Amino acid sequence: MSLPPVEEVAVSSWSWHGPFYAGNLFLHDVPREAARLGFRAVELNDFMLAPPRLSRLRALAFRWARWVVHQAHLFGQGKPPSPLPERLAHVQSVLAAFAHRGDPRAPEELARYTQHNLKRVRAALDEARVRCIAWTVNSDLCVSEAFWPWQRRYLHWGVAAAQVLEAPLLRLTLGGKPDMSAEVEGRVVARLAALADEAARRAPACTLVVENHWGISTDPDRLLRILDAASERANRAVGLCFDPGNLPPEARETGWARLAPRARHMHFKTYTFDSAGRETTLPYERILSLVGDRCTSVSIEYEGDGEPAAGIAASRALYARIVEP
Repeated sequence: MSLPPVEEVAVSSWSWHGPFYAGNLFLHDVPREAARLGFRAVELNDFMLAPPRLSRLRALAFRWARWVVHQAHLFGQGKPPSPLPERLAHVQSVLAAFAHRGDPRAPEELARYTQHNLKRVRAALDEARVRCIAWTVNSDLCVSEAFWPWQRRYLHWGVAAAQVLEAPLLRLTLGGKPDMSAEVEGRVVARLAALADEAARRAPACTLVVENHWGISTDPDRLLRILDAASERANRAVGLCFDPGNLPPEARETGWARLAPRARHMHFKTYTFDSAGRETTLPYERILSLVGDRCTSVSIEYEGDGEPAAGIAASRALYARIVEP
């Protein structure tokens, strides 16, 4: 076992999911909270960015523009073509850039990618003297061609955010469903390889890592096959973000044995603890013994319902007892 020492372990913003969903915390608050608990590194989830300013007004403007375009097209049926609908369609596309939720094909997270938000997170990291080791996006590389342009835009912004925040890792998810066809798997490989090429050009210091995160990545062997094929096609390594909690209970033992040795980054996911400070859901003594030398970074990801600070502290103490006995 050659895992990072406890002082180098990061904490994931997901650990504060309770306060976030209660509306009491956003992503720019996480570096300060992490520093208060003694952490020097964080993993940041993009969906926790604050809602964009005037987001409701922008969404209303988008819906209005779409209605006008629709009415103009109805009015123009049976008449000579007019340039008016084309101009209105352009207005609609401009408004769409500021109101992504108006299009059901757009990922919900994309609306939160504003310059103001990214500057705010960058400033929070600098002020707290905390570094971002991973920027996480909830991508879906299984979507149909009709939805793919929106996903591609989302991933483009994800690479840009990782660059702004100087994150050495960009964590992805593959989306889809467990029973996706071989054709969809081939589509995922091609898209993942293309993204790796883009990241190599725009953010050469950033490595892509894909989390075993349900959907098409539920089967460990299929996930590793996709990563290997994409890496070979892009001639650039696409790594694995290993999350031991994201496996069906009946497949955990074999899944841990397959995935842990290949991990580039790991989520030390915790839920509840017994009176001795042991995690009651995942046998970490055994899991961590399986992790290979490729794993150079670890993030604590407290997923329990308790107070975040207490859960994070218990998680870090458990990690320290196992890794540094």
